[in-house]
Amino acid sequence: MKLEKTKHIRERRRRQLEEEAKIAAFAEEEHEKKEKAAWDEEKLTALMNRTLDTYFEKRKKEKQHRTTVPVAPEGYYIPAQPPAAVRALPRQAPQVAPAQTVDRTNPDHPDYNPYLKLFNLK
Repeated sequence: MKLEKTKHIRERRRRQLEEEAKIAAFAEEEHEKKEKAAWDEEKLTALMNRTLDTYFEKRKKEKQHRTTVPVAPEGYYIPAQPPAAVRALPRQAPQVAPAQTVDRTNPDHPDYNPYLKLFNLK
């Protein structure tokens, strides 16, 4: 009688153990895949060598295409010379326009309402 009552409990426990076993197997497979896909020392070394080889080949091609500037026989040395005299021109003070006062009490004045101008209404 007691065995029949606890049968569903044992069945649930069995299913739970099966699910845990499936999950563990799946996790182990994923772990193995990651280990296989990981970069080992040989792969990294090969990649670094290929990268360096292509870099140096590219640099060599760039150097061949560069144009060199011929050096003049006397060289680039120019003896120092005093700076040329520059006469300063007198500056004129900028003219300040007289400040205009806006009569905002006059409705006929264009600046009576600045919002009209702001929104292109006038």
